[in-house]
Amino acid sequence: MRIAVLIAGAPRTIMECSASILSLFDSTHQIDYFLYIWDDNLSDEKKHSIINTFCPQECKFSRFMNWDICRDNIAHLCNKSYDVRTIFSKSWANYAVNNMRLQFERTHGFTYDAVAFIRPDIIYGISQFDPAPHLVNSKQVIQSKSQNFGMWSDQFIICSDAAATHFAALILWMMSHLPMLESHTYPVGGECNVMTWMMMYGNYTRVVLDIPHKILRVQDIGKSFDAISDTVPQDTHLWQ
Repeated sequence: MRIAVLIAGAPRTIMECSASILSLFDSTHQIDYFLYIWDDNLSDEKKHSIINTFCPQECKFSRFMNWDICRDNIAHLCNKSYDVRTIFSKSWANYAVNNMRLQFERTHGFTYDAVAFIRPDIIYGISQFDPAPHLVNSKQVIQSKSQNFGMWSDQFIICSDAAATHFAALILWMMSHLPMLESHTYPVGGECNVMTWMMMYGNYTRVVLDIPHKILRVQDIGKSFDAISDTVPQDTHLWQ
């Protein structure tokens, strides 16, 4: 099995998480990495370290999505507990890194057997995970159990090549149409939105597995997995 691992978003503790990320999948498979990283205030030294560590097939360092692009449409949803700018930018990052994967496939004339979306600052409580037994057809999407912070962007998600493209396009479309989608049935930005819509309209099946993972914050660097806090502070900018 050939697996594309798509890593997108703020780098934060990516180097401290790199060993966990690189050992996450069963090494008997061929693993290719694609990175779309926000480079605001990121030194050239750290950029080189990221590239040398992951040896990605493709890597792009990009500025954080300009808030002015979506402000007029979704400003009314902004409040102290919901950072729409961050959610929209993360959606764009996932969409962009998936496009990098698609272009790589077109250039080299093949498709990946599985595609994973993960954050740069997640550390995992398992290694050598083999997705093959859980992806028996192209309509299945593996997702980890929600672990307190629970948004779709904080989840481990792995699926088929086609499902990955649908997923990336859907999260970007949803974030671009937030006012229209706001409702009690589908909480805006929640992972239930993306996965529920994929199941309802794309006939996808969710495969929920217990894949322990935690966000590694700066203050938790060096701690054992069990000692890392499960709780994310309200102001995430405190630990970027």
